[in-house]
Amino acid sequence: LVFRTWSDSIVYSLGANWLALEPGRVALSAGSLWTGRDEGAAWKLGQGMGEREYVKHVTFSKRFDTPPQVVVGSSFLDVDQSKNTRVEVSARDVTPEGFDLVLKTWSDSIVYSLGANWLALAPPRPTTA
Repeated sequence: LVFRTWSDSIVYSLGANWLALEPGRVALSAGSLWTGRDEGAAWKLGQGMGEREYVKHVTFSKRFDTPPQVVVGSSFLDVDQSKNTRVEVSARDVTPEGFDLVLKTWSDSIVYSLGANWLALAPPRPTTA
């Protein structure tokens, strides 16, 4: 595991979770996204007021048999330090082919860039005797 920060950030607490899976029993797909103001007009989290979201469609590298369970989380934030940090990362419209990764902020929060990780898991395959 590697944990990083930059500039004059101070980390008071940090933790990690992981998942161990039996090879061949579970279909999974995983990935990450780094995005932000380089997206141009589509990136609305860095300006304005109220609820704002950025949606990026994710296509799985291999189609699942049924819609998988998708877990998402943020991996990094670059925000305006003069405002409260308000960020929500979620999965929407999950299909066997992919899902929409939704990055959201609200009120007067300013998000310059945001990273997210995702993990899609299908139900375990039955074992054969």
